[in-house]
Amino acid sequence: MLERDQFKKPLKLSTPTMRHLNTEEHKWNSITHIQLFRSYFHYHIKIVKCYLHQRMRFRVNTFTKILNRARRDVDEEEMRAERKTASGRRFEQRV
Repeated sequence: MLERDQFKKPLKLSTPTMRHLNTEEHKWNSITHIQLFRSYFHYHIKIVKCYLHQRMRFRVNTFTKILNRARRDVDEEEMRAERKTASGRRFEQRV
C-alpha cells in the first residue's frame, strides 16, 4: 500500500537500460508502460487545449457583448451627415 510520504517525492523518469530489456517479460512491461504513459500524456494535452479554447470562446463572447452594448443607435440622417475626424478634417462616409 502507498504511504502519504511517497506522493511528496519528485517524479523520476528513467531511461531504459539493459535491466529493462533483459527478459521478455521486462521488455513487454517496459513497452506497455511507455505506451500507457504516451496515451495518458496525449489525453491530458488534448483536454488542456479543449479547456483553453473553451475559456477563449467565453472571453470572446463576453467582449462581443460589451462591444454590442457600447454601440450607439444611429439614425439615417446622422449617418449621411458630414463627419469630422479627431483632428478636425471632414470626410463623407462611402456606402
